[in-house]
Amino acid sequence: MRVILSRKGFDTKYGGIPSPILEDGTLLSLPIPVNGSPRKYSDLFYNRESFEDIIKQLKRGFNRTDAAIDPDLRPEIFNAPSNWVASFGIGKGEITHFKNQQVGVDDLVLFFGWFKEAERNNGKLRYVKGAPDLHIIYAYMQLGNIIDDSTKATEFYYLRPYIEKIAPLSPSNKLCVARDTCSWDETRKGSGVLKYDKRLVLTKEGMGDFAKWGLPDFFRDKEISLSCMGDTKIRWKQDEKGDWYFQFIKSPGQWFAIQDNPEVEAWAKELVALSPQSITAQPIPAALSTSQPTPQFVIDYLERYKDNKKEALNALEADGLVWKRSTDYGIDKMRAIMAAKKIERLVQSDYLKK
Repeated sequence: MRVILSRKGFDTKYGGIPSPILEDGTLLSLPIPVNGSPRKYSDLFYNRESFEDIIKQLKRGFNRTDAAIDPDLRPEIFNAPSNWVASFGIGKGEITHFKNQQVGVDDLVLFFGWFKEAERNNGKLRYVKGAPDLHIIYAYMQLGNIIDDSTKATEFYYLRPYIEKIAPLSPSNKLCVARDTCSWDETRKGSGVLKYDKRLVLTKEGMGDFAKWGLPDFFRDKEISLSCMGDTKIRWKQDEKGDWYFQFIKSPGQWFAIQDNPEVEAWAKELVALSPQSITAQPIPAALSTSQPTPQFVIDYLERYKDNKKEALNALEADGLVWKRSTDYGIDKMRAIMAAKKIERLVQSDYLKK
């Protein structure tokens, strides 16, 4: 299994500010702006706050509206449908790099980005004064499939509208899709996001430049290949104390394919294990958490159709799309549909029992 490091999210050129490390440790990667993208920052939410509002609190005067959700790793930011699958896109340069480095299905991508600690002050988000800029690994995905046919990307993927409008799939533009579970641990999802942990920080401690990485010593014996320009030079340097660091190249350093090696693989698996998202410990969706009573009309439907769950679900959606009766959703039809899908998942996983 090869390990690939991929830089994503706001950077010094696109967005211009670091993504925030929230007070609960969330590494909230901000998707870069791309004119014409059908997804809007105002349509994406984290903890009931739009990405537009989050960004404007951190960067006054930010006026971009169109967001490129790539990679697509957080279904909770847009009320994902039940058939959502994690994915990301690659263009001609990345495809060539993948081919040259023999990257393919079952290889592991670790996504990293530019982050800085943030805090709330009178309810508004701001960066912590004096906090360092850091490169941090914030998510992972083990490749399950690579698609180059747009007709096969019409059902599962939130990236579909972007594909249709901006980047149709072809031999020079492909969609990478996550495995359902990790090949080495079937209790763990094939993709997931991570919360802050010192082990995820790439930037060497004490360095004033976040582009200087403190990778484990065994990396110095491995080839780190940089994409886009075919640049494969090894950029290990020593500081004034004689300690080694890896000099990240800010441009165009977006993809680093690491030579297949047991030590690198073990290191990557340890980082993936920091993710709380496992198949055996699924969180109950907030709209139906155990801390809130299950709406009586839902219980009534499940009881009425207890011998036929599919019929129960059809009845739930047919009767005003269920959540139109809920003050949480009011008359928002789209969110009502998504909530009904959550009920479907709960029924199928036996969270709702009589």
